[in-house]
Amino acid sequence: PEYPAAQSSVVVNVTYKDNAGAEHTDSFNVFIQAKEKDKDEEPVDSSSLTPKVIVSNYSVDVEKIVSGEEFVLTFVLKNTSLDKDVQNMTVDVIPGTDGSNGSNGTIFSPIDGTTSFYTAKLDKNGELEYSIKLRTSASAGARSYPITIRYSFEYENSGQYAQGNGSMDINLPVTQPIKFELMEWYPPTECYGADGCTISFQ
Repeated sequence: PEYPAAQSSVVVNVTYKDNAGAEHTDSFNVFIQAKEKDKDEEPVDSSSLTPKVIVSNYSVDVEKIVSGEEFVLTFVLKNTSLDKDVQNMTVDVIPGTDGSNGSNGTIFSPIDGTTSFYTAKLDKNGELEYSIKLRTSASAGARSYPITIRYSFEYENSGQYAQGNGSMDINLPVTQPIKFELMEWYPPTECYGADGCTISFQ
């Protein structure tokens, strides 16, 4: 049985006979230290848990994402469940906006016209890599913009199939191309071929 930690003593009576046959009784105090019993951990029933899918890594194929230019986004989805596969998984890449024009201010547009993927099966504790080619809006300012990775899937639960879903946001920094712009220029009023002339501009 379980018992709390405690310290107590008991009296032990010892009866014995000596060599002459005389009987004697002695008493002894014995101290007992009781230690609290460790409770067994309750086993976790993972059969009813929903598998969790996460974006474990992502990268782009360029050193910098520049407004008006193309790049390839690669991301990895991981099934963190140690005992359940996920099946019939659909993955959607949802580009963010500039926050000023609602859905009309899309920053990243797909080159191939599709932003969805289908995966028949993602093994337990497994990973899969996806890639999508995007073009950055030429009007995108220099800051970070979000992309949402959204996914839904099926998994087996007690002999039946259940639904699961999730999403994660990643932020991609965008820079503007370096360019020179001629603001004003001041041609000379007179210019002689032999002497040359000076032109000023900003």
